[in-house]
Amino acid sequence: MEIWRLKQLCKRYSSRLSALGYTVTWANNGESALHQFKESPSDLIIMDLVLPDSTGFDYLQKFIDVKRDVKVVINTDRDAFKADFHSWFADAFLMKSADVTELTETVDTILHPGKQAN
Repeated sequence: MEIWRLKQLCKRYSSRLSALGYTVTWANNGESALHQFKESPSDLIIMDLVLPDSTGFDYLQKFIDVKRDVKVVINTDRDAFKADFHSWFADAFLMKSADVTELTETVDTILHPGKQAN
């Protein structure tokens, strides 16, 4: 996926999640995301596994090392990653899509497990 498409998708995700009342921060690479996470740990991370500075699996472990109970949603365009056992550490595995419905429903379910769907 081209860089401009990724940025557009991040903006779409951020906009929709913010509209639902979530505080959203995002980073362009794993190191920046890890730095932000160490400064202000989040309850949930939405991450790709294809990163410019390392593999997403490396950063997945680093996020968990910082905050053991962090919830993680892998959001990628490479279905083959689902077979890698490292992906089992995530709470959800989603394929990237311009339709943010599945992502927002997944985030809501993970962060509010007892909430009834409307």
